[in-house]
Amino acid sequence: MKQTTCTYVEEKPLPVLLSAKDAEKLGLTRSAFYRLLHREDVPSVIIGGRKYLYRDRFFSWLDEHAGGEINA
Repeated sequence: MKQTTCTYVEEKPLPVLLSAKDAEKLGLTRSAFYRLLHREDVPSVIIGGRKYLYRDRFFSWLDEHAGGEINA
């Protein structure tokens, strides 16, 4: 049987502020994204009534919490 590999190639880089739609590209569901936004320790910003995650700060936060369970 022939083994196939799949390589994900991002068409364009993620924006500095991540929306729920961007988070889906990372494998997060919308509900998980919104649970993260309600945590006080997650770096987010509100613009025009919408919440976003700071991309670089979020990845740093994620590195610090890797291996742990996210409780929202």
